[in-house]
This record gives sequence, C-alpha cells and structure tokens, in this order.
Amino acid sequence: MIGTDIASEQSTTIIGISEVGGDILLIEYDGIDATGNILMHEIGHSLGLSKETFTGIDSREYTTEEYPSTMNYNQYSCEIDQDCTNVVEYQYSTGGAGSNDFDDWGYIESVFIANAPSTSQLEYIPSNSINSTSR
Repeated sequence: MIGTDIASEQSTTIIGISEVGGDILLIEYDGIDATGNILMHEIGHSLGLSKETFTGIDSREYTTEEYPSTMNYNQYSCEIDQDCTNVVEYQYSTGGAGSNDFDDWGYIESVFIANAPSTSQLEYIPSNSINSTSR
C-alpha cells in the first residue's frame, strides 16, 4: 500500500507499507516527492529483500555511494532545501559499488530460481489438439 497524507493538499508525507511473511514494513517520508522510490522499495520487500537479507536494507548503515539501492534508507535522506544529486532513483543495486555493496538483483534472481516449480512433470499437449472436440 502506498498513500499520501490527504489531510492537507500541501503535504509531502508519503507512506509505504508491505507485509512479507507476517512482518509489516513501513516507510514514512517528509521531503521531496519519493512516491516512485517508495513503491519500488516496497516491491523489493515483496521480492524477498529484507534487513535479514543484508544489513544495508531498511537502514542508514551505508551511504548511497556504498549501497546504491532504493532499499537503502539513505535514499530518502534528501531534504527539500538540500542538493539532491546523490539520491539514487528507481534502482536496485547490482553489487558493483564496492565491498559494502549488495547485489539486490542477484538475490532476487536466486530466490526466483530456488522457488521455481519443476517443469519435469508437465505434459506436452500439441497446439492442434487443444481445440479438439474429442475428449
């Protein structure tokens, strides 16, 4: 769920929430419009990225240069009056930013591969027999 504070048309508070395995994750951000980043952050949780996966997720432990991911809370540290050129937008990390970086994409891929159902039991049905009237 993503919602904005509707009490005031001038509000810039954005809230994101995701439930993964019974844990509720919440972001509340006052500052520049971060709706896209918050949406991507919450989708990242749905794809298996959590603080148990890597200590830089849902924390400010690493700078955006060390861990350039929308999963890094330093992503949202930019205030309205500051230069926001270091804010990473709309990306998960590929793990190539140094020794403190984490490969979000690699982890997401490994989760999908590990949880993919086996296709060994599937039966091949020729396309010409799908619309057949005989049963």
